[in-house]
Amino acid sequence: MAIQTVNQATEEQNLNLHAACRDAAEHGFSRNLSLYPHEVQKVAARLRGVVAISALLTADTVQFDIGDWLRGGLSEAVRALAEDAMGVLEEVDHKARQKEMKAAA
Repeated sequence: MAIQTVNQATEEQNLNLHAACRDAAEHGFSRNLSLYPHEVQKVAARLRGVVAISALLTADTVQFDIGDWLRGGLSEAVRALAEDAMGVLEEVDHKARQKEMKAAA
């Protein structure tokens, strides 16, 4: 049952690359961002997690089978880590936008 749920969730959350690129272009970062060390550390930690999980998913072969359930969980973890890293950058961008608007007023 859990495997079926993970497989259904994966099918429902297929990446629409065109929509993702369009969204990135429409909501891109248009200003220089200054990140504090703790923000850089957050992003770096999430990206290291993505790299580690990607290595496991790439190594999934006949000799090393992680199975559907674990593959689904790892894929979801990659998505969550990436969203979290983007959240940090978007928050910094939002603060920079607010600072720009205050300076322009």
